[in-house]
Amino acid sequence: GFSLNFSDHVTGGNLLPELAEAFLEFAVLLTKYLQPSRVMWTPGNLIVDPEYFADAVTSYAGGGAFPVLATIDLKWSQEKDELRTAGLEWFSGQEVSCEVLDGAQQEWLRRIVRLVHDIAVNGPLAADQVVPDFDESRMILLTLQDGGRVVRARIASEMEVVRTES
Repeated sequence: GFSLNFSDHVTGGNLLPELAEAFLEFAVLLTKYLQPSRVMWTPGNLIVDPEYFADAVTSYAGGGAFPVLATIDLKWSQEKDELRTAGLEWFSGQEVSCEVLDGAQQEWLRRIVRLVHDIAVNGPLAADQVVPDFDESRMILLTLQDGGRVVRARIASEMEVVRTES
């Protein structure tokens, strides 16, 4: 086994998107050089195929999407009515929790991947927000909870958003 982390003089560097990206790129270099059978990404408690990890991070470093599935665990509640991230906190100090209505699991996987990308690349949310949804007739309400450590996401209609902002 081999472990990689920021040293004490760069504590919290993982919370800066530019440093986190450089860290991921360095992890890819080590992965290519050492050729492990698996990569254990501890912030998300994931065991990842090294080739997939390298491809996802390399794509991100080249301007692509944040490597969500290689770094962030997406956990369903037992009832499948909530989807939570595990490991996003390492990049942003925040996790995301989503209410999921019956039959909307695939849609919420797409939504949470987009939300994780936005938070990991742009930094944590500082205030409640309303963002557009894939469905143009709806919006996503993002509400900070637990002292800002959890971003709670839920779908709302345009009328509900207007009432919330009033």
